Amino acid sequence: MKKLSMFFRVLLTFLLVFALLFAVQATAMAAGETTDAISSEIALPALDWAAVLSIVEAVAVAILLFFVSYFKTSSVFKNFVAKLIDDAEERWKGTSGAGAQKMAEVVDRIILLIPSPLRFLFPAKKIKEYVQTKFFDDIQSYARKQCDKAIKAIEAKYDAAKAKKPKTVG
Repeated sequence: MKKLSMFFRVLLTFLLVFALLFAVQATAMAAGETTDAISSEIALPALDWAAVLSIVEAVAVAILLFFVSYFKTSSVFKNFVAKLIDDAEERWKGTSGAGAQKMAEVVDRIILLIPSPLRFLFPAKKIKEYVQTKFFDDIQSYARKQCDKAIKAIEAKYDAAKAKKPKTVG
């Protein structure tokens, strides 16, 4: 989790520096200064806002694609979501029909982890679908298999004990 947190910090720092450079350039250009007057060390090209917006969109798409590929293959994310589900199960323990509340809690906690400028890229509906198919359904399937295995083991012990018990003539 620390690596992911560090990544978010570096990414946020990069985005802030990027935004600051363009804000400085835009302010200076509005004041009628050239890029040479803004800084002798940093030569920023004169860009129009459409170009800036397209660059920001391209960076956002690249970041989105990175996150999608990272989260699909990352056991860190899978373990984290499994922990969120486990926490929700523990909180709603003993409450029947609380599946929707558990799901909402897990989805809300995942959404809080997404940086606010990127939240529009991850709608709650899509997160809910992903969590449902990748986690809740898999956990339910695993639980059923384990229950079936336990039932078979109990039945085998019962049959073995029944076979050992001598029959009484009545």
